[in-house]
Amino acid sequence: MTLATNRPNSSLRARETSRDARDRLGTIGAVAAPPSRRGPGRRSAGALPLLWAVLTAGLVASCATAAEVAAPDGPTATTTTSVVRRVPVAVDGSLRAEVPAPDEPSPDAVPHEVLLYGDSVALLIADDLAAELDAPLVVDAVDCRRLDAGFTGPCGGVPAGTPVASGLDDLEPATELVDDPATAAAVVVIANNAALQADDLTRAMDALGPLARVWWVTTRVDARAWQDPNNQLLVELADRDPRAGVIDWFAASEGQDWLVDIVHPGDEGQAALAELVADHVRCDCTP
Repeated sequence: MTLATNRPNSSLRARETSRDARDRLGTIGAVAAPPSRRGPGRRSAGALPLLWAVLTAGLVASCATAAEVAAPDGPTATTTTSVVRRVPVAVDGSLRAEVPAPDEPSPDAVPHEVLLYGDSVALLIADDLAAELDAPLVVDAVDCRRLDAGFTGPCGGVPAGTPVASGLDDLEPATELVDDPATAAAVVVIANNAALQADDLTRAMDALGPLARVWWVTTRVDARAWQDPNNQLLVELADRDPRAGVIDWFAASEGQDWLVDIVHPGDEGQAALAELVADHVRCDCTP
């Protein structure tokens, strides 16, 4: 099983090729999904010794790991699992990783690979999603990412003075990490931090052009004016572009106590969102 190391400064990523990224791959053994968050059909591979987990994930805890992702203006959302993670912990609020499927995927499985692209919410669900999927998962996510503009930290886990490119600028380089875009799907979680624009969504679909299917996740972000307009724009995008689909996290989380702040799901919410995403991706439909 191979994993990419944490990615470099965002301003350098746009100049990377797929080969450059894959040259940074390291090696890690298979690990199990947390029993407390394993739903029906959740897969599990053998757990690694704790020392190996500490060396590979850079954590010191008694059989526990934690990834912290802060809201731009709110408290910290923390995910803590009882076993070793499948996905490396983000460093400096940023992660680029490739995670093989828990089991050997069938040659007939569709999609053959999934790109998870987005912000801190994408970072939080990556581990659960990797355990849910039947296909390898490629993660490209960074705290505070927004589609329309870049920024310079601090923001969330991004340190002061660290530049992060716009979500649009980083999309095309992210697709280069996928082995066969024609058989791959993307899941985009980027409606949380700023207002979306229809033109930017069209440009994003163009940047993701090689990928067979692009799923857009709606937002639930309390007390933010862009929540409902962003969700409506995603619905309209799916109506006009047959490659686009909507995963309605806003509807699924209605009435649930899953958020730990205005936007970040806690452990239960992360598992629920990952399962929701996996259900859509596996059937290539809205279940």
